[in-house]
Amino acid sequence: MGRRIYDWQASRSLSDFRLEGRGELQLGDDGALLIRTYDCGPLKRATTVWLKNVVLPKAFQVDWTFRSNSAAGNSMSIFNALPLGLKNIFEDPRPDALYCDIASFRKMIAHSVGFHRSVYGKPSVLRKLGGRVPEHWGMMIWPDPPEFEKESTMSNATEPLAPADKGKRHNFRLIRRENTIDFFVNGRQVHAWTENGQYPYWKEPLSGGHMAFRNFTGFADDFYQSIVIEEL
Repeated sequence: MGRRIYDWQASRSLSDFRLEGRGELQLGDDGALLIRTYDCGPLKRATTVWLKNVVLPKAFQVDWTFRSNSAAGNSMSIFNALPLGLKNIFEDPRPDALYCDIASFRKMIAHSVGFHRSVYGKPSVLRKLGGRVPEHWGMMIWPDPPEFEKESTMSNATEPLAPADKGKRHNFRLIRRENTIDFFVNGRQVHAWTENGQYPYWKEPLSGGHMAFRNFTGFADDFYQSIVIEEL
């Protein structure tokens, strides 16, 4: 492996993260990072937790160990997030982070991948989001506008998890090399996607940027026992 650029277990500092939206951060009794998401309400207010001082290298691998007892989990990792029309992606002063912060107002361009999804009977979706999106996307409230689902989905797959796996600890791995993205759950590959300009609103490949974890289906307590980022 390459150079390790972040290790939650070595740091265990909540100051490594910037929290947006309706939630809070805590240090769990077992040393896990606890991300608590409050009731998201009808406007899909979310909890987004950014690794604020980590800039992703061109090629990287992220490993995290996760468990949740959420009644309706909707977790994702955001990565290669780059600001558009802002000095940085943390400039927006609004107190509540909305899911549409990614897809509207051309605030940023990013990839995202859903995880821990099959325990709720839902697919894991790998997306490219934001960029030069149409004006009518506006303050998008899921699932409108209707073309969002089609145009932002790069890969749709089922994780090797079942409802009986809820509340258990699972291992996730995300690998980015050049124009490929690979995603694994408990050692089994879920996504293998090659970028060839498929996304209509930002055909250029993404490189670097920031990453975050997000949940927008609270109430939820999500536990990250480990988060490791390595440069490949």
